[in-house]
Amino acid sequence: MCKKRFLRIFWMLVIVGIFMVTVGSPLLAQEKLRIFWNTGHKYDTYVEIFEQFEKEFNVKLEIEYLFWPAMRPKLLAQFMSGNPPDLLESHSAWPIEFSLLGFLQNLDPYISQWNQYTDWVEGAKTMTSYQGSTYGIKMQHTTFGLFYNKQMFEDMALVSVPQTWTELLVAAQKLTRDTDGDGKADVWGFGVHNQLQFFWPWLVPGGAELMNEEGTRVALDSADALRTGRFFQDLIYKHKVTLLMAPGAKADFQRKAFASEKIGMMYSGPWAISVIKKMNPGMSYGIAEIPRPEGYPKRNITRGVSLVIPKASKYPDLAWELIKRLVEVEVEVKVTSEAGQLFPRKSWAAHPEIAKIEVIQPFIEGLKYAVPYVDKLRRVAAEKWALKVVEDMAQAMYESILYNVMPAEKALKQYTEEANKILGLE
Repeated sequence: MCKKRFLRIFWMLVIVGIFMVTVGSPLLAQEKLRIFWNTGHKYDTYVEIFEQFEKEFNVKLEIEYLFWPAMRPKLLAQFMSGNPPDLLESHSAWPIEFSLLGFLQNLDPYISQWNQYTDWVEGAKTMTSYQGSTYGIKMQHTTFGLFYNKQMFEDMALVSVPQTWTELLVAAQKLTRDTDGDGKADVWGFGVHNQLQFFWPWLVPGGAELMNEEGTRVALDSADALRTGRFFQDLIYKHKVTLLMAPGAKADFQRKAFASEKIGMMYSGPWAISVIKKMNPGMSYGIAEIPRPEGYPKRNITRGVSLVIPKASKYPDLAWELIKRLVEVEVEVKVTSEAGQLFPRKSWAAHPEIAKIEVIQPFIEGLKYAVPYVDKLRRVAAEKWALKVVEDMAQAMYESILYNVMPAEKALKQYTEEANKILGLE
């Protein structure tokens, strides 16, 4: 009896020990992949991919959704503490800056064993490469368009979409009106955004270059830049045809104003389509190419997020597997159908389903003459460890124009002088 009792206790202890080792062992515990993702890109298609990935790899995805302004400081703090996320959906400005700071994995070893990167258009590759190495996979490759409310245009007898700045002003004046008789406009012709990136679609078609061709000088004091700044500021304060986005307003304020039919036109990208679908699914609207000054050629700006893996990622191989699934062609086509987003793969552009989606065709056309407008300045500033300073100065310059702190001409000249001084270019 004693022997049997002893054996019974012995085997119970063995079983408990095995259980404790199994549960407590870090080798057998479920892995947790931390991800930072833009709040505006929480599309159902991506959520499905995340869920499928968890099941396939027996991993828990811990996803934190943040808008860019909130994501950056949190990300930098985690980079500095050595505990960044394992995978990051990156703002278009960050791959160059963060690779220079040594925060990102060089993806060349992964790409060399992957036979699909030749499918990316060259313009998308350059935006995530630095000194010959690749630090991000461009996930979305987008540009800006002019969103306009078709019903409002019809109501105000506007028979054509503006192609020039003069036509844009005329349309905005007709669309701006007082509907409740209190003497104040409550519907505006145009809605402006308070983020710097929304100033570029004015400067680019206006012929204003951020830097000279040689990349030796910031050049926003040119005649084209000053004329653009004056036209933009006059829309707001002289002609009073714009709904002004207040400082600190949420990033989706402009999109929601358009979807709620408070503004008749806005500059935005494919990311606005999903907001309109959710808020006002029956809304009659169109998208056209960005207007330009009379006599100027068509120009636009390339944009789009990338997927990057921090150098301190605990599971870089797992993060790479997720990247490959997120950028599959069929996934991209589904996201386009869901949210109107554009992508850099040649096979995406050639997919028969893409040609059927009418709303994105102006963006695809715009990409044909779009340029990586801020790329040159970002590289120069990053190499001088001054990118954040220069971009913060540019945001301050834009807000000075937007909120009428000073004349646009003075703000642009002041920024040009200070940026060149900081970068040691003058």
